[in-house]
Amino acid sequence: MSNKFVSASIWNFIANFSMRVLSLVTYPFIVRNFTKGDISIFKAIQSLIAILIATIPFGTKHLFISSAKEKNRERWNVTFYISVITTLVLIIFVNLNKELIASFLGKEFKFINNYIYSLIIFTSFIKSLLLISLMKKIDFKSISLSLMVKQFIFYLTIIIFSLLPYKKNVLIIILLLSEILEILLLTYFSIRKRVRFFPYKNLGLKIDKISKRFLLFMGSERVFSILALHLPSIFVIYVMGKKMAPEFQLPFYAISVPASLIMFSVARVIFPYMSKLKENYLMRKTFLSVEFVLTLLIIPILIIISLFNHEIVSIIFEKGWDNATFAVRYFPIMIFVNVLNNPFTSIAAIKHKPHITLIYSISLFLGRMFAIYFGFIIGGFKLAISLFISLDVIIRLIRLRVDLSLIELRVKDFISNIRYNLITGALLFIAYFTINTVVGNKIVSILISLILWMAAIYYFEKTRIKKLIAKVLKR
Repeated sequence: MSNKFVSASIWNFIANFSMRVLSLVTYPFIVRNFTKGDISIFKAIQSLIAILIATIPFGTKHLFISSAKEKNRERWNVTFYISVITTLVLIIFVNLNKELIASFLGKEFKFINNYIYSLIIFTSFIKSLLLISLMKKIDFKSISLSLMVKQFIFYLTIIIFSLLPYKKNVLIIILLLSEILEILLLTYFSIRKRVRFFPYKNLGLKIDKISKRFLLFMGSERVFSILALHLPSIFVIYVMGKKMAPEFQLPFYAISVPASLIMFSVARVIFPYMSKLKENYLMRKTFLSVEFVLTLLIIPILIIISLFNHEIVSIIFEKGWDNATFAVRYFPIMIFVNVLNNPFTSIAAIKHKPHITLIYSISLFLGRMFAIYFGFIIGGFKLAISLFISLDVIIRLIRLRVDLSLIELRVKDFISNIRYNLITGALLFIAYFTINTVVGNKIVSILISLILWMAAIYYFEKTRIKKLIAKVLKR
């Protein structure tokens, strides 16, 4: 792994760490001072913004970032103009179908008029282009600083207003203002770095064969991928109702915190970095190194979350969130498979096989929607969660197998690369229950188990861990 890759990953990690910690600190203020209806709407709008930022470029993000140097100008024009077209289509759609959107989301959303919907779409358009242009340069320092400043002010403002008497629509207003703040910060850094925003006038819009493939497959893939990731937080309001929906929304987000903190810090950087390598043997080497680090860090964290589900819910949430406890106990299974699968998902785009990611995204989207709707209708909240996790795991494992074949990496070699992480993780789980049976204290048991785990993993992977620590300290 190059120093630039490590540096970008560290900056992304710092930004994610600060964001996740602030969100967890803010959770008790939100759940204790705002109604479940307010929270469900707030999380839904957050998901809507994330959907827009990812879908507006319609697949051209990967096209531009993976393009060769001589194609940069031509591909940037494609990215810009396609984003403009998508933005205009969305603005027209929401202005013509506001009642349809409100009927799906609920009457509580009717206070969001056409102008606010249009503002959300337009700001998402600007933000997506600024992020793409900075990511192309692997300038995650600027992206991370913008995110950290925005999130600090965002969560601090929520805490302040949670203690004040007036709370109507406050969460939504704070969210929109924080998005505008982040755009201003990204614009400032883009100007300083002389990053291009507007299209090149002398080139126009040239869509070649590769651009058409990315638009056809990656554009559709981005839509389904981001819908699979964020639409469940909106869809549960329709299926479960606004009072029960937060018991899915908040655990779904909270449990992904440690995974996203570690995994997305690397996964977000890995695509622009790997796009410059291309060769299978270099990609295999880098991906295996990344997977080793991710599983080393995330396995003990997910085990602790699953074992201390009651304590986590009582601290972050409050009494009456019984369904959330069930979700927190079993969501780590899904997150672990996500950690295995996620870094490799960029391979299909790098190999110019976007149809693979399209099929995967559609499958993941349909699986999640099916699990929420039919699981809840047939067996209530617990069956919905169980089905949601099961289908997610199956689909991700199939995708992982396909991605490994694209870089000619055998499943045997993939498992061998992380075998000691898996073995010591299992030993940590067994040691906890064994020690807790004798001691009868969960805190003491997990601390002793973690000491035994660290000793075991260091014994088996001493050389790799030393190299990893040296690489980080060098930065």
